[in-house]
Parts: sequence; C-alpha cells; structure tokens
Amino acid sequence: MSGMSLDQAIDGIPVHTTDAAIALVEDQFSVMHRHMKNGMRRRASQVHPDLAVLGYMILITIQKCGPTHAGALAERLELDKGLLSRQLRALEEFGLLARASDPSDKRAAIISLSPEGLRRVEAVRAADREVLYDQLRDWEVDDLEKLAELLARVNAIDA
Repeated sequence: MSGMSLDQAIDGIPVHTTDAAIALVEDQFSVMHRHMKNGMRRRASQVHPDLAVLGYMILITIQKCGPTHAGALAERLELDKGLLSRQLRALEEFGLLARASDPSDKRAAIISLSPEGLRRVEAVRAADREVLYDQLRDWEVDDLEKLAELLARVNAIDA
C-alpha cells in the first residue's frame, strides 16, 4: 500500500483511525485512477493509433448500449453535443462507426459500430478480459466476491 499506516498522522496532524483508513482508500483510488487512465490510452491506441480516449469511451458505450442517436449518447456520456459531434466524425473517418437513417425520423441518424469498429473493440476488450482473469484466477472465491461487493458499495456512493 502507500507508506502510511493507520496509526500515523496525515500532514503531521494525528487523525482518528477511521480517517487514516479513509486516507489509505483515497490513496489507492488515486493509484487505480492512474492505472485506468493509462489503460484507456493503451486500449484506444490499440483500436486505432489516432484514437483519443474519449473516442474509445464512445465506442465501448455504443457497444454496450447498441445503436443509438447522438443526443442519447451525449446524455449518457454527459458530453456537449458539439464535442460529441466532432468525435463521431473522427470515428467515422477511422472507419469505426456507421450512421443510418432512423426509419421513424428521417432527419435523425442512428449511430452504431461499423463491422471493423466492432471487431477492433471486441479484440481489445477480450485481450483485457483475459489479462484480468489470469491475474485474478488465483484469488480465493471469497476474496473475489468480497471485492465485487465492496466495489458495488463504492459505485453506489453519490459523489
């Protein structure tokens, strides 16, 4: 873990053990965030060498939710529509996205992964999943279940 133990002070000020434990959790979140950012950059470049992290996030969101409208995608990702529009154009230029007319509203387009985009995203995600499973396969089942439970509790925090 970090260099701090539960009985140490933070910034020279003695703290309650709970606060020290929370500080340790915070430190580990920072480490995890760095790993996740680096992993997202790596995954994006594996899909396409010029793909931005945001573009990769758009691709995996479309993969998960299926074909969608740009407005719904902007809402889901909490993105400005102009920013999303620029990213979608780049993804189309890379051959990773396809647009089709919405049969119920000819003015609107439905956005989906192109066959090549789907192939590339699935390949990157499968490789990542294989690494994760290999790294966690030796853990005790109880530890994995506890980790999943704790992560679910963290994900439920309204920050």
